[in-house]
Amino acid sequence: MSDAPPSVGWRSWRMLLVAAGAGMVFYLDRQSIAILKSTISDALSLTNTDFALLITAYMVPYTAFYFFSGRLIDHWGTRHAATVFLLGMGLATFGCALARTLPEMIAARGLLGVAESGISPSIILMMTLWFPSARRAFATTLCQAIQAIAPVLAPPVLVWLALRGDWRWSFALPAGLSIGVALLWWSCDRNPPLRKPNSANRSPSPSLGLAASVRHVFTIPALRGLILARILSDPFYFFLNNWHTGFLQEHGGWSLAEVGRWTWIPWAFVPLANIGVAVWSDRQTKRTGDAAAARARTLRLLSCLAPAAALAPFVAHQGPLVLALVTLSLLMTSCWIALSGVMVGELAPPGTIATTIGILSALSGVTSIAFNQIAGTLIDHLGYTALFVSGACLHPLAALVLWKTRHTAIRPAYA
Repeated sequence: MSDAPPSVGWRSWRMLLVAAGAGMVFYLDRQSIAILKSTISDALSLTNTDFALLITAYMVPYTAFYFFSGRLIDHWGTRHAATVFLLGMGLATFGCALARTLPEMIAARGLLGVAESGISPSIILMMTLWFPSARRAFATTLCQAIQAIAPVLAPPVLVWLALRGDWRWSFALPAGLSIGVALLWWSCDRNPPLRKPNSANRSPSPSLGLAASVRHVFTIPALRGLILARILSDPFYFFLNNWHTGFLQEHGGWSLAEVGRWTWIPWAFVPLANIGVAVWSDRQTKRTGDAAAARARTLRLLSCLAPAAALAPFVAHQGPLVLALVTLSLLMTSCWIALSGVMVGELAPPGTIATTIGILSALSGVTSIAFNQIAGTLIDHLGYTALFVSGACLHPLAALVLWKTRHTAIRPAYA
């Protein structure tokens, strides 16, 4: 193992900025419907159960298509696949802006779910091709930190549009940005440094069928443990992202103006903390030479923040305190998504990274769909407290799974 990690060229950092742009529009699409939950519900006459159905309409195709999007990206490469997925995001989000009824919004969100299923695997595979392992966690969380500009700006900007104009502009804006980022990705994603030049950025085409690919992934014990951990923990990640502004309004009594004024704060702190966590994880990787084990250890430590979510419903009317607890909860869940994605790049066999991400995301999406669909009915009848308390138990359970699993990267830390 070398004493110092290899250098990273300017083209890699440029590609990181483009990927961050893709992540920004990805998060803008998600934040639009979450931030404007009450406004859209009033405009389309939705109950909480209807809103849960709207989330499910997005999550079902988003989850199902992960089985195919990862394999498509591994076969065609990030340049071709990511461009198509980003263009699809733009068209689907324009459809949300044009929707006048619940069925029309459901159709647009379903198409958006198909398109967005290709973004995370594209970014993770891109990081594997453009950054060495010893720099990858830092680069990934730096990318996420730049992406976090979107959720920081989203509450004040989208609420401003809704209060002073038409809420439909809150979808038209990210739609235009998606198309612009698609053109940038196509232009910049050429000849990554960790792949032979002139390879057109294609991974080896998987020769296995879908069922055989799933069986192959599950023959690797470390990947089995990671997938099970994500199956357990992902539902609370999606719950927080989709419902926390509604929780603050409906349970905590916040106005739409207060949501716009204050809910950007968690998204400003989360990426900075993510970078700190990633730097610590990279240093552990350099010290031990075992990247995947260092990531798993970091995720287990992060699960200690879970009680913050359980406490949030009991202090919902205390603005600064509940905002701090929500921030800690978002930090924990977003770090889990980022570092577990990095782990896939270190555990999966070459040429199957995006495919593995697809399998992982599809299976964890099934439990996320069930949790979030049930959430609407439970909130209508029992309120938010039960969901926050039960959801806070999921990451500690996932940490227990990681503790029971031996994680060793199949490639050297500085590969």
